[in-house]
Amino acid sequence: MRHYYGFVGMPNQWVDELNGVVSPNFFDDKEYVDYYFDNFFDMDKMFGHENSLVFGTRGLPVGHPQRTSRSFDRYNARFGPAIVRVLKNSELNENIYRIKELMVK
Repeated sequence: MRHYYGFVGMPNQWVDELNGVVSPNFFDDKEYVDYYFDNFFDMDKMFGHENSLVFGTRGLPVGHPQRTSRSFDRYNARFGPAIVRVLKNSELNENIYRIKELMVK
Protein backbone atom coordinates (compact mmCIF):
# COMPACT_ATOMS: atom_id res chain seq x y z
CA MET A 1 0.00 0.00 0.00
CA ARG A 2 1.43 3.37 -1.02
CA HIS A 3 0.32 6.50 0.73
CA TYR A 4 1.09 10.19 0.59
CA TYR A 5 0.68 13.06 3.02
CA GLY A 6 -0.78 16.51 2.57
CA PHE A 7 -2.86 19.12 4.41
CA VAL A 8 -6.25 20.58 3.52
CA GLY A 9 -4.91 24.15 3.47
CA MET A 10 -2.00 23.17 1.19
CA PRO A 11 -3.76 21.86 -1.92
CA ASN A 12 -1.70 19.87 -4.42
CA GLN A 13 1.33 19.58 -2.15
CA TRP A 14 2.12 15.95 -1.42
CA VAL A 15 5.04 14.06 0.11
CA ASP A 16 5.68 10.32 0.27
CA GLU A 17 6.85 8.22 3.23
CA LEU A 18 10.46 9.30 2.67
CA ASN A 19 9.64 13.02 2.47
CA GLY A 20 9.93 13.05 -1.33
CA VAL A 21 7.79 15.64 -3.10
CA VAL A 22 5.12 14.21 -5.41
CA SER A 23 3.57 16.16 -8.28
CA PRO A 24 -0.24 16.48 -8.19
CA ASN A 25 -0.23 15.04 -11.75
CA PHE A 26 1.05 11.77 -10.31
CA PHE A 27 -2.51 11.04 -9.09
CA ASP A 28 -4.29 11.83 -12.38
CA ASP A 29 -4.61 8.25 -13.63
CA LYS A 30 -4.80 6.58 -10.23
CA GLU A 31 -7.60 5.55 -7.94
CA TYR A 32 -7.18 6.61 -4.34
CA VAL A 33 -8.95 7.19 -1.04
CA ASP A 34 -8.29 10.23 1.16
CA TYR A 35 -8.33 9.96 4.96
CA TYR A 36 -8.46 13.11 7.10
CA PHE A 37 -6.86 13.48 10.53
CA ASP A 38 -6.83 16.34 13.00
CA ASN A 39 -4.63 14.58 15.54
CA PHE A 40 -1.34 12.82 15.11
CA PHE A 41 -2.07 9.77 17.29
CA ASP A 42 -4.97 8.51 15.12
CA MET A 43 -3.01 9.04 11.91
CA ASP A 44 0.07 7.36 13.37
CA LYS A 45 -1.93 4.27 14.41
CA MET A 46 -3.20 3.77 10.85
CA PHE A 47 -0.31 5.00 8.69
CA GLY A 48 2.72 5.51 10.92
CA HIS A 49 6.26 4.47 10.11
CA GLU A 50 8.86 3.48 12.66
CA ASN A 51 11.37 6.11 11.48
CA SER A 52 9.06 8.64 9.90
CA LEU A 53 10.95 11.33 8.05
CA VAL A 54 7.76 13.22 7.24
CA PHE A 55 6.78 14.08 10.81
CA GLY A 56 10.02 13.54 12.72
CA THR A 57 8.88 10.78 15.06
CA ARG A 58 11.96 8.72 15.75
CA GLY A 59 12.29 6.87 19.01
CA LEU A 60 8.96 5.41 20.15
CA PRO A 61 7.17 2.61 18.26
CA VAL A 62 4.26 3.34 15.91
CA GLY A 63 0.99 3.86 17.77
CA HIS A 64 2.66 4.48 21.13
CA PRO A 65 0.46 6.90 23.14
CA GLN A 66 3.43 9.15 23.93
CA ARG A 67 4.66 9.33 20.35
CA THR A 68 4.03 12.86 19.10
CA SER A 69 5.04 15.16 16.29
CA ARG A 70 5.57 18.89 16.77
CA SER A 71 5.72 19.40 13.00
CA PHE A 72 2.31 17.70 12.59
CA ASP A 73 0.82 19.89 15.31
CA ARG A 74 2.21 23.08 13.71
CA TYR A 75 1.02 22.21 10.22
CA ASN A 76 -2.37 21.07 11.52
CA ALA A 77 -2.88 24.35 13.40
CA ARG A 78 -1.88 26.42 10.38
CA PHE A 79 -3.26 24.44 7.43
CA GLY A 80 -6.09 22.32 8.86
CA PRO A 81 -6.47 18.55 8.94
CA ALA A 82 -3.88 16.23 7.49
CA ILE A 83 -4.78 14.15 4.47
CA VAL A 84 -3.38 10.69 3.89
CA ARG A 85 -3.95 9.67 0.28
CA VAL A 86 -3.89 5.89 -0.19
CA LEU A 87 -3.56 4.47 -3.68
CA LYS A 88 -5.74 1.56 -4.73
CA ASN A 89 -3.98 -1.12 -6.81
CA SER A 90 -0.79 0.89 -6.41
CA GLU A 91 1.60 -1.66 -7.95
CA LEU A 92 -0.31 -1.86 -11.20
CA ASN A 93 -0.85 1.90 -11.41
CA GLU A 94 2.80 2.68 -10.66
CA ASN A 95 3.99 0.26 -13.33
CA ILE A 96 1.67 1.90 -15.87
CA TYR A 97 2.93 5.34 -14.80
CA ARG A 98 6.57 4.27 -15.25
CA ILE A 99 5.85 2.80 -18.69
CA LYS A 100 4.13 6.03 -19.78
CA GLU A 101 7.10 8.05 -18.53
CA LEU A 102 9.52 5.86 -20.50
CA MET A 103 7.42 6.09 -23.67
CA VAL A 104 7.46 9.89 -23.54
CA LYS A 105 11.27 10.06 -23.42
